[in-house]
Amino acid sequence: MRKTFFKTLLTLMVLALPMALVSCSDDDDIKVGVPEYGPPSDVVDGIYYFFYDNGITATATVYGCVTGSDIVVIPTTVTYYDITYDVTSIESDAFYHCSSLTEVTIPNSVTSIGQRAFAGCTALKVLTIGESVTSIEWYAFDNCTALEMVDYRATACTSTGSFSYPVFNGCTSLAKAIIADNVETIPAYLFYNSDLTEVTIGSSVTSIGDGVFEGCSSLTEVISLNPEPPVCDGTSVFSFTTYNKCILIVPEGSKDKYASADEWKNFSNIKEEVASE
Repeated sequence: MRKTFFKTLLTLMVLALPMALVSCSDDDDIKVGVPEYGPPSDVVDGIYYFFYDNGITATATVYGCVTGSDIVVIPTTVTYYDITYDVTSIESDAFYHCSSLTEVTIPNSVTSIGQRAFAGCTALKVLTIGESVTSIEWYAFDNCTALEMVDYRATACTSTGSFSYPVFNGCTSLAKAIIADNVETIPAYLFYNSDLTEVTIGSSVTSIGDGVFEGCSSLTEVISLNPEPPVCDGTSVFSFTTYNKCILIVPEGSKDKYASADEWKNFSNIKEEVASE
């Protein structure tokens, strides 16, 4: 009986080993070695990585940071045992509830951000999303209640949460978003149901996905820098309440175009930005 008990206990301990790979470890000195159940992993400059090398390409996945990290700049590459790895993804739950994190820069090498990757980072204020991100999974920044500004630069992103699982859900302090001039398409539901108050849409944006600003009941100013009104996919890029209380600011000489374009024509207050000399 005793022997059976200890065998059962040992089995449970082994099964619990993967849980040792947690984001934002409570122990700053923890070092993760080479687990038998997965790829090599370790901490480099305060960030935890999984390392993959198939002899042709070497890539790294971020899966957490040490306790107390406030500003995290994820590098484009990381060197581990004399091998340089491209940092290409951020694991689901990687920075989950990292309450000390205040600023994150996601580099151009990263292509995917996993589910709840930064959920519950209640001190996070500034977020920069790099050019190469193609997928931001559901609730990636859920309940980042201090988040004030998002600098969005992703040029080929096609997946950003969904109607049921919005990326910026519960970001109650989100005041401003900047869509960079290199972005042509804003993917569906990117800022759905967030507390965004002001957005600047870059001059190269030609298409805005369904539901991008739907549910943004606090939105008071939209600045669109493209002289040609971007095509709005679907019928609910903005909420109906937005049209009456939000100011739409467009480039000089383009007011009439916006006033006759689908979705844009619903704004009751369209103003032209006078070009600076």
